[in-house]
Amino acid sequence: MLGVASDAPLVLFVCAHGAAKSVLAAAEFNRLANAAGLAFDARAAGVEPDATVAPTVIEFLRSESLQVPQTPRRVTEGDIARAWRTITFDLEPTDLPAPPDANESWDGLPSAGEYPEGFLTEVTPRAAALVNELARSHR
Repeated sequence: MLGVASDAPLVLFVCAHGAAKSVLAAAEFNRLANAAGLAFDARAAGVEPDATVAPTVIEFLRSESLQVPQTPRRVTEGDIARAWRTITFDLEPTDLPAPPDANESWDGLPSAGEYPEGFLTEVTPRAAALVNELARSHR
């Protein structure tokens, strides 16, 4: 993994429990950004985090040799304030602790906990477009 500069743009992925969708999306974004040679800081968080990352997500990440987060974490106002882009999954803006400056909603995707491959099939083109946007605006 590339080193991340302290001023690297933060891409924040937020789902309800921080245990599946945001985790897989952040991992996929990181993979694509690394392949593009970009410095970044992608994080996953939840509004009401579970105690652990979903076992199917851990298994999938390991099978793909992707980084597995230790535990889900709660999204903070500081995360949102620092984020270059906040990506939410099936949340309302009022679910977040603060309104994001730049937000996208990636709603209605397959369950990441039950079907990680199907979720990534839907997320990868979106993550690739985000990486391309980041490359254009931060190089």
